[in-house]
Order: sequence, then C-alpha cells, then structure tokens
Amino acid sequence: MSKKASQRKSMAAAKPPKREKAVPAAGRTVTTADNDPKRESFLHHRPSWVAANAKLKAAQAIVDEVVAALKEDGHTKKEMVIADLLAGNRRQELRVVADVEAKQRVASYMGHWLGNQMDLFTQSNPYEEGRTACLEGKRASPPRDYLPGSPFYTRWLEGFGDAQEAKVRNGIKPLAGDGTLEEKASAEDGEGGEDDGNPIAEAGGRDPAVARLPLRLSR
Repeated sequence: MSKKASQRKSMAAAKPPKREKAVPAAGRTVTTADNDPKRESFLHHRPSWVAANAKLKAAQAIVDEVVAALKEDGHTKKEMVIADLLAGNRRQELRVVADVEAKQRVASYMGHWLGNQMDLFTQSNPYEEGRTACLEGKRASPPRDYLPGSPFYTRWLEGFGDAQEAKVRNGIKPLAGDGTLEEKASAEDGEGGEDDGNPIAEAGGRDPAVARLPLRLSR
C-alpha cells in the first residue's frame, strides 16, 4: 500500500460518523401543526396589510393628481410642504424662518442681492416681546419655543437688551464717591427743575428690575 493511500485511509477513519436523520415518533407524521398558532396570527393580519397598502396607493394617486394640478398653475410640491410647516406648530415655523435667515446671511456674504433683505427680521414680534419682558421686570429668558440660535431667539434677546439699556440709562442715579447712590437730588432735579418723566428717578430710587439684571446683553 502506498503512502498516499495509507494517509487517505487514516483520514477516513478519523472522520466522525454521520448523524442519522431524525425520524418522527411512532404513529406521528411530519406536519406544520407546531406552527399553526403563528400561521393563524399571520393570516389574520394579512388582510389588514393588503387593505392598508391599497389605501396608500389610492391616497398617493390623489396626491399625484394634486401635484399635477399645482404644476399646471405654476406651483410646486415644495411650496406646499413649506406652507405646512408655517401652518404647523412654533418649532416647525421656526425651521422655515431659520432656513430663510441662513440663506439671506450667506447671500450677504456673497454680495448677492438677496442679502439686502436681511431687514425683514428687524421689526419682528420677538423683538417687541423681549422689550416688553424687560419692561415688565422679567428675566432675560426667551420662550422655550424660540430655539437657541434662531432669528426669533436672537431678536428676543436684542429687544430685551435694548429695553434694559434704556432703563439703565434713564433709571439709575449717579453714584456718589463712596460707591452708593446719591440720596440728595441736585438743584436741577428739585421741585423747580425740569421733569424728565421718570417716576423712579423722581423718587430717588432705582428700578428693582434693573438691579437684578446685567447691564447689557451682547448682540
């Protein structure tokens, strides 16, 4: 016997014996009975799945018809998506505003005419809301709906800061040499002096709301 034949014989002897196929128990045939509960559940949900997909196809067909009508009149599907965001909640609205503001800012960097439209945000409601909050003595904290970094958030803080600066300028008396507020009014501030219209200054005091706030918010 050759050496190769001897190696093949030894390798064949080393292989584990093949496992015999499992056979069903006595008196039982191989069926799918064990999967019947799962199968029944699957077949139960199958009609609902088919019906839902049919409704989706029908709805998509309606959407396609609407989009086609929009295009005929010179509109786009994207315009309707933007309209949906503007008509949604405050966060959805701010997404659109922030996107427009970013595009205008980049356009201004590039010297594009679109960048000249940045003044659209200069007199927005958040600015007045911030001023009102400061005048009411509230904290410099924009509403939670105003996302940090968004134009609404920035304009709110700017309004707050501008009102705060005006209050500091008009409502705080000059400091005395010892670092305290002067108690005595000057002759110009006396009874015969000109009234500047500031009740806090007339009382010789300081607006407590201003005392709780930093002097200026950075823009």
